[in-house]
Amino acid sequence: MQVDQTYTASQPNRADWFKRIFEGSWQLWVVYVIFLIISALSVSSALSSEIYKSSTSGFGFAPIFKHLIFLLAAFGLTVLTSQLPPAWFRNKALLYSAIVIAMILALPFFGKEINGAVRWIDVLGFSLQPSEFFKLCLILWGAITYTLSNESPERANLYFGVYWVVSGLFIGLFMLENLSTGVLFGVFVAIYSIILKAPWRLLFKFGVPILVLGAAFVAALIWVSPQQLGKIHERAITWQNRLHKIAKDDDASKFILNDADRQSQMGQIALANSRLLPHGPGSSKVRDSLPMAYSDFIYAIIVEEYGIFGLILVPLLYIFWFYWAGHLAMREKNRHRRALLLGIGLMFPLQALVNIAVVAGIFMTGQTLPLISYGGSSLMVCSIAMGMMLSISRVQNEVASLESEVALLEGGARDLGLDSK
Repeated sequence: MQVDQTYTASQPNRADWFKRIFEGSWQLWVVYVIFLIISALSVSSALSSEIYKSSTSGFGFAPIFKHLIFLLAAFGLTVLTSQLPPAWFRNKALLYSAIVIAMILALPFFGKEINGAVRWIDVLGFSLQPSEFFKLCLILWGAITYTLSNESPERANLYFGVYWVVSGLFIGLFMLENLSTGVLFGVFVAIYSIILKAPWRLLFKFGVPILVLGAAFVAALIWVSPQQLGKIHERAITWQNRLHKIAKDDDASKFILNDADRQSQMGQIALANSRLLPHGPGSSKVRDSLPMAYSDFIYAIIVEEYGIFGLILVPLLYIFWFYWAGHLAMREKNRHRRALLLGIGLMFPLQALVNIAVVAGIFMTGQTLPLISYGGSSLMVCSIAMGMMLSISRVQNEVASLESEVALLEGGARDLGLDSK
């Protein structure tokens, strides 16, 4: 009787709504909230140019309120996703993929052109970026591929081959409008497949032709004239200019401010303005002049306003994201959930690495900083991904708690001289 009372008393209090909502890994919750706080402070400061534009309509702080609403909605989405059972992510993967694919296919016909590229589409009054949502497709498809290949090892080549072909078709579509996004997706699929232990022979068969095509593409950008490239694709000239800029040895050009390199140069100025100690939001001197300061170059604003503290803290958060996803994956016995954790832990820190490299001037491309940059689509997808990790960690905690209770019951039975079986 005493054993039954001990077991009943050890059950979690389901009436405690706060504990029920935040049952997942408290470490992830802390990091997630820090991300949102950094986003609220840094984006609000970097939106100064947008605030000035909206002030002409009589409500200057509308962009800040909009971003804060995005953050609150993202937090709610994370809470909701964290409460879903992990099996739901596999069961609804087909439905989610169908919705995202429909948006991608509708993009050429109904998409909006911004900055010379068609990347956004209006859905139910909201402007969404399908490429952001496609990131979860790559993760979900990879997790299902890994699970099926382990259940039927003799068909692993088929499963991974289908994953690569289907992913490659959509990655190619994204490359036509945004080369950097397509390359990011391709690199992710390659690394993710290696982590998921794809057959090496199959990797070689697919990888070598892709590397050859990639080398031929780079060679074309180097040697083909801009006039000819423009006839092939209108954005090819932009890709060529960025490649030439990377390979350029003339350091003196870095000090010449021009329209073509304004973002990169103003980002470098923001980094140069940073100081050792933080000066807080609103102290940036280039936020009004730096294009996309609140999105692609938000890290430059963070470093300028928060000095070495911001310089180190932001990368550390993504390093922890990467590490903790791997830690949870090592604990996970379910193959599908393990693959989801590995995919989420790779995709978004990898994107952050690209963004930070751009701000540092290593190369020039456009990628948002996950969970920090301004933008509803990016915040939604990153928050869903974080919620998926929290959902899996919640189940892990419940299993660990149940195992400890079973061990306690078995120990009590042995103390009473009862057969534990």
